[in-house]
Amino acid sequence: MMKDIIKPGLVLLVITMVAGLGLSVVYAVTREPVAQRMAESVELALGRIFPEGGSPLEVPGFEPGDEIFSLEGVQRDGQLVGYAVGSRYMGFGGVIYLLVGIDLDGAVTGIDVLRHSETPGFGGNLTQPHFIEQFPGKYGHLFFIPAGSDVEYTASDEIVALTSATNTTRAVIQAVNNALAYFVENLAD
Repeated sequence: MMKDIIKPGLVLLVITMVAGLGLSVVYAVTREPVAQRMAESVELALGRIFPEGGSPLEVPGFEPGDEIFSLEGVQRDGQLVGYAVGSRYMGFGGVIYLLVGIDLDGAVTGIDVLRHSETPGFGGNLTQPHFIEQFPGKYGHLFFIPAGSDVEYTASDEIVALTSATNTTRAVIQAVNNALAYFVENLAD
């Protein structure tokens, strides 16, 4: 009776150990290429969020958190011109990862969607220029105006929502707001 319990238990233990070892090998082999690809995508995104360009500069003492996952200074001709703040927030279909450019005055220079899993045709439109191009020049705490509003002018703190994607719009705006708040609390002079 005891033999009938021990043998399957040992088999299960060996299978679990082999699977764990296999996963650790795969992780060790893929860790560097994945980190390299993420660094390359952040560097490419830097050119999109700082239209005049710039190169990354390490910010000493930065610790990633739940909402802010990365931070790079951005320099041009040896001078700090702003920050690229990696911010994430839960959207309708999953977590939305953004890189938010913020100049030294606290204004958004641009945003780049690094990764999302929003519904194509609705929330997936968060990468469309008509939405993304609303953010540069905005500052403070941002709010959204419902899609379809008859708006000719938006204030410095307003973003027109994506049609049929209120949750996605709120998530993007909240991720940008988190980046702006981080700048004010930790980086502004």
